[in-house]
Amino acid sequence: MKVLILEQTSELSELMGLYISSLSSAEVISVHRLSEAQNELKDAGINVVILNQSFTEAGKDSFFVDCKTLHPSTSIVIVGDGPLPAGAAYLVHPGHLVQELKEMMKASFWKAHSGKPTEVPVPLSPYLVYRLGVCPADLFLKLGENNWVKLFNQGAPFGEEDRIKFEQKGLKEFYILSDDIHRAIDYFGDLLSSLKASSLIEDAPLVADAGEFLWQSLKENGFREEFQKLASEAIKGSLILIRKEPELKKFVEKMFRPEHAWMVRHNLIIAHVACALASQMGWNSEQTYQKIATAALLHDMALPRLDQDEEVWLMGVGGEKISVNLDHEMKSFLQHPIEGSEMVRRHKSIAPDTDKIILEHHELPDGHGFPRGLSAHQISPLGAVFIFSHAIATILIHEKDPRKWNMAMLKDRLSQDRWINGHFKKAWQALEMTNLFG
Repeated sequence: MKVLILEQTSELSELMGLYISSLSSAEVISVHRLSEAQNELKDAGINVVILNQSFTEAGKDSFFVDCKTLHPSTSIVIVGDGPLPAGAAYLVHPGHLVQELKEMMKASFWKAHSGKPTEVPVPLSPYLVYRLGVCPADLFLKLGENNWVKLFNQGAPFGEEDRIKFEQKGLKEFYILSDDIHRAIDYFGDLLSSLKASSLIEDAPLVADAGEFLWQSLKENGFREEFQKLASEAIKGSLILIRKEPELKKFVEKMFRPEHAWMVRHNLIIAHVACALASQMGWNSEQTYQKIATAALLHDMALPRLDQDEEVWLMGVGGEKISVNLDHEMKSFLQHPIEGSEMVRRHKSIAPDTDKIILEHHELPDGHGFPRGLSAHQISPLGAVFIFSHAIATILIHEKDPRKWNMAMLKDRLSQDRWINGHFKKAWQALEMTNLFG
């Protein structure tokens, strides 16, 4: 959204612009000469023009006409004592200018143009902004429902003093506009690449926050908000425990490297789906959600190659039985559920049975999974939910645009006949009763 202000003096014009930009995401152009305003009006992107009625420079009236002629969709705001001229959208009284401008931003014409973050804001931690050293986009603070304040402009420096200041005030997150996501992601990609090159990827809070932000930006039109919150809390709780264990922490840091983006998305989708299904099945304890989220983050930690899981899982989902006559790397792959389970079991901070979910995560209801070829009735309840969620995640991640995710597509590709035995039947029934997507 672009706003053009034409005021009598440069000081007043700039102050009005500063106030408007502090309360909205608008790009404000403040001028005090008619020639400058006419030049800016050539930009077809101007959404709102604010014009002082008492502006004395000759040509003001023709400028008003030009606004309506060149850009019929542009809204004209008049600063003055009225009445509102024909063709203008709003009248701001100069006596209480600050309050009047604030009220103006509640008007319907402003909301029609506004890009304020009232719909799909993306949270961003102050710590991550600090590590970037620069604001990757305009940063907003949420004061209440539909009440936002812009604190920093895109490109502004953000240092140690800023981080301490906001963290001491208990501020856990800034917000950026959904329109700015792609620009912000470029910053994070560059940062993560540089961290990898400089061996500083050990910074677990940073990679966790970056991974969470990247996921937030991908799931805009995906899962229902209640499931997003459920999975997010479970994942955060799991990360707190994982960071206490050097071996587990090291794997998560490695997983969040840019080249493993597929795995991050896959694991987070599993957590969302499995938490949603468990909730529908009445398994609502915090420990259950934490087991699911921890298994989602760690189930592939013993893989020989972190990009190997996708290709082999697709073989299993497609009904292809894995050959026993395999090369060394594939034989190692077939052992990774056992090794991963043993690695997790060594850590007392991880909830009991998490290792069992990891041990079973490549089993299949028809008995053609691995490492033990269990049948549906031999697989544990949480293991069945996790395996089912693993299959769902693979389907969704290959339908890359979350806006195309829907239950009809998902059920069609899952093939119900494969999931009707043992605890898988309950998982399928939970899926049918649950609308995963917003």
